[in-house]
Amino acid sequence: MVAKGQYTQDEVKSWFESYQCRLLSSYVNQKSELVYSCKCGKEMHNTFQRLKKFCKDPYCINCRREENRKKIYEEVIEVIMKYNL
Repeated sequence: MVAKGQYTQDEVKSWFESYQCRLLSSYVNQKSELVYSCKCGKEMHNTFQRLKKFCKDPYCINCRREENRKKIYEEVIEVIMKYNL
């Protein structure tokens, strides 16, 4: 059993895959820098702790902006449908 706040290599790899990203380096601990590729293919560097606590996702700035645009668009469509505008 892994202690609270610690993750296994497979858990970290699965987390990246859930965002269509790919872990390129080995996971050592939450404070060690990871190398990974964003869903667009851009190589990124960050710690797992920063990603989980502050970023919430492993996307590069361009992909994060695109995700935000999609979310806003979906919310606008939802309001339009709800109020028959």
